[in-house]
Amino acid sequence: MYLVWPVVDVVPLMALLREAPFDNDAYILGSSVCIATVLQLQLEVGDTGMPSPQACIDEIEDLRNTTQYRRRPTLDSLLASFFMHISYLHVAQQTVSTLLLRESIAISHLLSLHQPSHYEDLDQATKQAHLRIVWLLFITERAHARQYDMPCTATISPELPPLQQEDVAADPSAFICLCNMFACFDSADVSRSLTADNMLAADSQLITLPTSPQHCNSIQQADLLVTRQWMRLLLWKTAIVRLTMTAEPSGNLDSLVLPIQIGRDLLSSLTLLSMDALEAHGPGMELKLFTVATSLADVMTCMPTHNTVVSEFGAGDCLLRISELLQKFRGGTEAVMSVLRERFVEIGLDQVPIRCITEVSPASDESEYSETSPDTAITVGNDSPWQGWT
Repeated sequence: MYLVWPVVDVVPLMALLREAPFDNDAYILGSSVCIATVLQLQLEVGDTGMPSPQACIDEIEDLRNTTQYRRRPTLDSLLASFFMHISYLHVAQQTVSTLLLRESIAISHLLSLHQPSHYEDLDQATKQAHLRIVWLLFITERAHARQYDMPCTATISPELPPLQQEDVAADPSAFICLCNMFACFDSADVSRSLTADNMLAADSQLITLPTSPQHCNSIQQADLLVTRQWMRLLLWKTAIVRLTMTAEPSGNLDSLVLPIQIGRDLLSSLTLLSMDALEAHGPGMELKLFTVATSLADVMTCMPTHNTVVSEFGAGDCLLRISELLQKFRGGTEAVMSVLRERFVEIGLDQVPIRCITEVSPASDESEYSETSPDTAITVGNDSPWQGWT
């Protein structure tokens, strides 16, 4: 999962645990990474002899309390708090998860990771490692805050050294692209005084940012593709009350039917990726796809008679396909599907027999998580009763 969280190199961590098995800080960090990975990937642990996820979380918490880590903030305690934030999010303890994310950000401030002066005397490898931590906290909190309607506390100084690509197997170039997306999106944060110009500028930048950088794995590409469209939809929701909108399907931010174009583009992009690539990003990916689905439902509710002459999939097609993807998420949230079912009733989709319109077919015997070919591929059919929707 280094491709998703590029802040802990497990090789030296495992070496340290072998050499110093009673190092509590290393054990806590290793355990927190382990349980976060198990929960994020929804791995089966029933016959492995491994304790239940909740038992692992409780053990880590007990050990952390004995170390009194809050009295002596370290990078290890910062990272442990971050990975525990991930774990608690998966066991439906959002409040604890949020507090742990804020704790990891507070520790980063106590360690001055947000200060440009912190990096002046660091060697290049350490400098980049610390920068990746700061940026990971920044983008994680931005996504978390958007999804749960909370303010943000992490900031990125423009005077910080730049993130750089590395000539290594786990090249962070895709992570850098993701950070650039969030920096662009943050420049048009809806909590600030927005103008039409800066919203349109942010949308234009999001469109032009690359989503297939060098050495980009399918897990990373899934994150980039979905995150960009999710950000564009959030900008669109703000633009509705700030821009002069048009019903023309232009694909621009001022189009009332932009979610339909975004849905089409997203489904087209995802046909070459696997369900594993999507599921690797956990609840965050699920909620981003949910945002796309509800935006499509909004368009269908507000513009029920809007048609088009093009023979592409329409809003109903996109909505059903994205709903199929959400249904296939391992460990998916029932609340998400419950809301979508209610929206289906509102717009009449429940009156049409819903076929298996998004299929997951075998593509390879190798595992996605070993950075090889995906073991399942998302395919989208061409027939639908909903082609009348734009």
